[in-house]
Amino acid sequence: QAGGMEVVHEPEQSRFVVQVTPTAVAFVSYIVDADGALNLHHTFTPPEARGKGVARALVDAAFAHARASGVKVVPSCSYISQVRGPVQRA
Repeated sequence: QAGGMEVVHEPEQSRFVVQVTPTAVAFVSYIVDADGALNLHHTFTPPEARGKGVARALVDAAFAHARASGVKVVPSCSYISQVRGPVQRA
């Protein structure tokens, strides 16, 4: 959980997900770079869930996962760059 929301890591789909309604999900998707870094390249939150901290909870969960795994984060998504800064170790 992050921000009081249940964030699920779906490694087979390379993303972290929050189920925001029975039919809609918010997610942060990633690519594992050649050096093993977690490249967070896209964030999506459905309109009905925007402004409620969902995207931030997803980003926090992705960074926590990277920290626990000992890998660097590359925030290539503009939203993530704004809230967490440039390339960094989680």
